[in-house]
Amino acid sequence: MKKNEFKEKLAARISPHEAEMLRTCDPDLYISDFNRKVCRRIIEGPAPEDNSEIDEKDVRRLEDSLDAFLCKYMDDHSEAHKWIVLACLELAFVEERPLHPQEKAGWEKIDGNYYCPSMEKDSIICTYCVCEEMR
Repeated sequence: MKKNEFKEKLAARISPHEAEMLRTCDPDLYISDFNRKVCRRIIEGPAPEDNSEIDEKDVRRLEDSLDAFLCKYMDDHSEAHKWIVLACLELAFVEERPLHPQEKAGWEKIDGNYYCPSMEKDSIICTYCVCEEMR
């Protein structure tokens, strides 16, 4: 599937009511500021300039890995899972940007490439992040 089609599918997973809650920063929506900004770009941002193909198997693999991780480590905040998954899918496959905020992961952008000191070589999730291992 093409990037713009994928972005439309992500946007369709956000209801009009949820979109309004994102826009108004409704405190009843359990979402970090970082993920709120990414999710707003899903529904309000422009279509991707690069409209290359996205491998649907990779999308499913990342989504499954995120679901498993969140169920294990954030089971007490299941209301946040949707927003984390949507943000990560947007960042990994549409925007091609790091999956974590810079303040949290400590990644650096050097000569147009992203490098991360907290990258885990064995993490399936990290394999979908654009960051390279910090040298």
